[in-house]
Amino acid sequence: EREGIVENFDLFQQHLIVERNANNSNRLDVLFPPDYVNQLRVFAVLNQFRLQYSEEAA
Repeated sequence: EREGIVENFDLFQQHLIVERNANNSNRLDVLFPPDYVNQLRVFAVLNQFRLQYSEEAA
């Protein structure tokens, strides 16, 4: 909301679902339902996987 990308953060937070897949423990299922601000049509994500963070990164 502060950067003008989404609106209604509280509702987004209520409807966001993140859960481990029941059939594949290596898969994470995400229902990501943002309320984008007017006219936002392109949303890009850089997803960088980490198998585990090191102690120094915590």
